[in-house]
Amino acid sequence: MLVIEDFRNLSLPSMDKRVRVRFAPSPTGGLHLGGMRTVLYNYLFAKKHAGDFVLRIEDTDQSRYVAGAEEYIFNCLKWAGLEPTESPVNGGNYGPYRQSERKELYRKYAEQLVKDGHAYYAFDTPEDLEKMRQDFKTEQNPSPQYDGSIRMKMRNSVSLSADETGIKFSNVIDETKLPGDALNEFAYMGGGVGVIDVNKDGLQDLFFTGNQVSCRAYINKGKNSFEDITEKAGVGGNMDWSTGVTMADINGDGLLDIYVCNSGDVKGNNRKNELFINNGNLTFSEKAKEYNLDNEGYSTHAAFFDYDQDGDLDCYILNNSFRDPGKIELYKNCI
Repeated sequence: MLVIEDFRNLSLPSMDKRVRVRFAPSPTGGLHLGGMRTVLYNYLFAKKHAGDFVLRIEDTDQSRYVAGAEEYIFNCLKWAGLEPTESPVNGGNYGPYRQSERKELYRKYAEQLVKDGHAYYAFDTPEDLEKMRQDFKTEQNPSPQYDGSIRMKMRNSVSLSADETGIKFSNVIDETKLPGDALNEFAYMGGGVGVIDVNKDGLQDLFFTGNQVSCRAYINKGKNSFEDITEKAGVGGNMDWSTGVTMADINGDGLLDIYVCNSGDVKGNNRKNELFINNGNLTFSEKAKEYNLDNEGYSTHAAFFDYDQDGDLDCYILNNSFRDPGKIELYKNCI
């Protein structure tokens, strides 16, 4: 605990940014004495360092909201002479100052976390959560929480089955079809996954490459439901042992295209890379040869970037290590 004597003697190192402290009560009833103590510490700290004291109303739990509680909080702070610099009443440069009014801001970052694989969607109802608490209650754990040990038993985007999502792709390896020299660590390097908004509806669609199975494309229909459009789109591929996949607007028409790297069958055949140009109508045309990107060097992955800064995307292809390094090629966009 930080006592008043220590608080008065507290000094901060040199800081370039302005001090900002905040108090975030919930409008679920009267303001507690402990809350006023927190306000006092924040207020004094901000005043000492010529900073800002911010009041933010934590009103996201609408089931416990008490009418008039918010106004009561404002009146208490005014009565105590501890009025905030920024608040729902006073405004400020960083509003809104009610959490319920900041949902769109938080949604943006929440969706980014999901996109980056750091978060997932949960579909459990209050009834599901209560059932979970009862089902997993033990003497050692009388109040089970929704955590990593339980989430695969709940309904969320991590635990959804293939039947629920419509994504039934499986990169199965049949070892009996691999000769001895091919059955090594490279056999289980896996394929690639690409994310692309094919029809520009704001939903992220998926593309999977397969080693011994064909590549598959799934269009996102919303609510974690996908449709396999591989045949319709013409992106299943005709080569063997596909590895990496890269999404890029290669021809500069505003649509993402799909570039698939291939390493060939066990004899080293059928390994030319494939380029699927987006036609803008949920179909693609394979044009790797036309773009001089039908490389056959046991490719693993590729990256597109403007190497010479001429406004066109160039391509770097990474080939497997047992291939002659001279086959690792850098392509300049000449189209």
